[in-house]
Amino acid sequence: MKAQALLADTKSLLPAILAAAEDIERKQVIPPELMQGISDAGLFSVAVPSELGGPEYDPLVVFDALEMIAGADASTAWVILIISANPFLFGNSLKEEVWQAIYGQDINVRTAGTLMPGGKATKVDGGYRVTGRFRYGSGSEHCEYLLSGCMVFDGDTLCVDENGEPEMRWVIHKTSDCTIVDGSWDSTGLRGSSSQDYVLDDLFIPQDWSFVVGETVNELSNPVYRFPTIPFCQLSAITLGIARSSINLVKEMSATKRRGPILMRDDPSLQLRIAEAEALTGAARAYVKEVARDVLDTLNAGQALSWDQRATFRLACTYAVDCSTRAVDMMYKNAGGGAIYKPNQLDRNLRDIHTAGTHIRFGDLTYITAGRMLLGLDPEDALF
Repeated sequence: MKAQALLADTKSLLPAILAAAEDIERKQVIPPELMQGISDAGLFSVAVPSELGGPEYDPLVVFDALEMIAGADASTAWVILIISANPFLFGNSLKEEVWQAIYGQDINVRTAGTLMPGGKATKVDGGYRVTGRFRYGSGSEHCEYLLSGCMVFDGDTLCVDENGEPEMRWVIHKTSDCTIVDGSWDSTGLRGSSSQDYVLDDLFIPQDWSFVVGETVNELSNPVYRFPTIPFCQLSAITLGIARSSINLVKEMSATKRRGPILMRDDPSLQLRIAEAEALTGAARAYVKEVARDVLDTLNAGQALSWDQRATFRLACTYAVDCSTRAVDMMYKNAGGGAIYKPNQLDRNLRDIHTAGTHIRFGDLTYITAGRMLLGLDPEDALF
């Protein structure tokens, strides 16, 4: 019942998101009233732990919600994902007092930030002093807290771990402690995500307000929080939602648009591509949900994930992004000249999905790393 209520509330938001989509694209920001409606629907708090009064929704229910929203506007879905996913990144790596400080008074508090190490965290008594410019701060202006990736320094010396790799930490700070760089997000797609750069200048971060992803300093009751990369399957849901929207738009167009003497739907080349796009996205969706369900069931049973499970999880997520992109490309090409004009959702879908696909965690390196793990080799990636 809880899952059905979330999906019903999500569906009720879709008309408002569709109506706002062009303005979101043009102004490069989601309007406050829509953000409040999303918050009221509970979409920002879906992953807050039960210990803090959070709902702890099944990640695949959230998958379905994000897929729906992305079909209306991918930028809105992207911001929801970024804000809602941070509890998985915090996971068991934050002390209970910090969890309480962030979410204890309001489970709908918004947090965003960036995992990329854009900052320099210099060790000082009691914590770190952080300076840096951080890219891809999607939705930051809507949030109270941000997490920011840093490389750790001792004085002017870069610290390394036992494997000789640069030591990294993520710090949590108030959005008001940084400066958002207006105009730094002038992108091809996902323009409404407002993924601006932001700057920290010699900000003191207490030790407990920094963490290493995957490190255990606190044990949450739900074992799913031991796997911080769960949100990657939800990101693939966004691309699948863009693809579904594109297929549906071309189907609708084909019923009235003509190609010479015939309706577009009577063109064998379109019939072929519609069928191929349906198969691509249907297979990719089934694969990522099957693999993610296996991962979640294993974690919920209190068992450790095998390397094969970790590899196929990331493989399925990346494959879903690639299949979705191919489907959107086919729909754009087969829609003909009607797809190229603005405002047009097919045009926006094309730009949004190619921008989403540039995410570093969905590049070719993911296939290589997954292949290494499937062959029994170390992934050499802490976030895999």
